[in-house]
Amino acid sequence: MLFHTYIILINKVNNLLLCTLTNLYLLFNIYEDFLREHNPVASNAEINRDILSNFPKWFTQYVG
Repeated sequence: MLFHTYIILINKVNNLLLCTLTNLYLLFNIYEDFLREHNPVASNAEINRDILSNFPKWFTQYVG
């Protein structure tokens, strides 16, 4: 019975992590689309630099 409880708990944690990662991936894509919309001629390198430097701040503002 205890083993079964651990398996259920592990499955719930895995599902939560998967949902969290999926949501983060979707937000990351929203941010990248936002950058490309505001600067359509930006290179991938420029987009990557912006993501590395500004995504955390944007994320807290978007979610908060």
